[in-house]
Amino acid sequence: MQGGTGGMSEEMAGRHEILLTLVAAGAARPPPLNVWVKR
Repeated sequence: MQGGTGGMSEEMAGRHEILLTLVAAGAARPPPLNVWVKR
C-alpha cells in the first residue's frame, strides 16, 4: 500500500468499503463465482 495524497486514501477507503460490502454479501449468500475463484 502506498501513502500519498488525501484524495488517493479517500479513493482507497471508498474501494475498501465496496469490498467489505461485497464480502459481507458473499458471506451471507456465497455466489457461484466463489467456486470459480477457488478453482
